[in-house]
Amino acid sequence: MPLYLCLCRDYPNVFERRLAAREAHLAGSKVSREAGTTLFGRAYMDEASAMSNSRPKIEVPAGQIGSGTLGSTMIYRFPTIEEAWERIKSDPYWVQGVWDKDRVTVNELAYLPTDETLKLVN
Repeated sequence: MPLYLCLCRDYPNVFERRLAAREAHLAGSKVSREAGTTLFGRAYMDEASAMSNSRPKIEVPAGQIGSGTLGSTMIYRFPTIEEAWERIKSDPYWVQGVWDKDRVTVNELAYLPTDETLKLVN
């Protein structure tokens, strides 16, 4: 089954919105992981913006996202790219306006025979 790399850049200045939607986003991600359709998911950061004063500093628990978060990246396993897009568009970060809908990309990864045996990356 194909694998899809999804890059979901956040709109500017939506850190508070991201935090508000995070619990629902993580719950949906857990369901996807258990179903085997999400192999990897993680917020990505810009260290320079995290260290600058250009974004609000909000205290979050250690090991969790910070105000330097720029977006999310996921690897999905679905039969079609349309199903990968459906998963993206049902995510609370999409629905609640965290991800910049004009900048989200979903691309199929090159196939390798080992793709069928890939497991979730924690």
